[in-house]
Amino acid sequence: MTPEGPPQADIRAVFALYSERRLSEALSAVTGLLSTYPDAPLLLNILGAIHAGLGDLDAAADSYRRALRVRPDVADTHFHLGNVLAVKGDRAGALAAFGRAVELRPDYVEAHANRCRELERANRLDELRAALADAASHCPHEHPALQLWRAELARRDGDFEAARRALEIPPSAPADADTAEARSYLLAEVYDRLGEPQAAFRAAVAANSLGAAGEAARRIDRSAYRRQIALLTETFTPQWVAGWTPAPVTDTRADPVFLVGFPRSGTTLLDTLLRSHPDVVVVEEKPMVRVLEQAVSALAGGY
Repeated sequence: MTPEGPPQADIRAVFALYSERRLSEALSAVTGLLSTYPDAPLLLNILGAIHAGLGDLDAAADSYRRALRVRPDVADTHFHLGNVLAVKGDRAGALAAFGRAVELRPDYVEAHANRCRELERANRLDELRAALADAASHCPHEHPALQLWRAELARRDGDFEAARRALEIPPSAPADADTAEARSYLLAEVYDRLGEPQAAFRAAVAANSLGAAGEAARRIDRSAYRRQIALLTETFTPQWVAGWTPAPVTDTRADPVFLVGFPRSGTTLLDTLLRSHPDVVVVEEKPMVRVLEQAVSALAGGY
């Protein structure tokens, strides 16, 4: 038998590597520890965070699920699994994970907030209303993340004054970077709808500044993106496309129709209308372009 978990010194060493974003080294270290302590929930949670940091979302979700098989009652693990599933586009799985997190810890405000985010993105506004009421009964009413989703719901209802009031209440705690950025963008829209262009402009500038200073922006290699655009422009010439060999159709199934639109452009309403026809099946939104890019990248020659 092995002890329940590794020595604290080893844990601290892995955390140090992770906090310094030396993720490959952290992955190697935690993998070595797991060979001796394969069922240590803390190690499995760290492994999930490392995989998520490296962009391997499938491995991250698997790590968190392994941890939950050992300790199914840890709210943090459900929360982190929900975050990974949300990025993967598995909204149902993310909502289930966030829901379980708040069942285990009713005052888990971050899990409440992320559940509200997924419900709003899915246009499930009645459920969002209920989720906000549930959060209000357990968490500080003025928490910035809950203020944000309360204001977003008011905006969706067309009550821009209520949205402004929710956003202008002094928060009970500092907002994290993502919440602060989203709050500023929402304030910009609310002020614009209320006919206050100067306030809207100030909020939009603040939101752009927060976004540019965020971790996601710092990870973007702008020169690499420009090089990729230049290469695609050079490659996809009309002459090259004209020389493609048509793919033969070898099945008798009906061809799918792809509906492409921007968020808030009416795609959900169109989805509802189309579903009313008995011969039409509508598939939920999927990140198809990214999936296609990854599939082509795996071919000889790459993307």
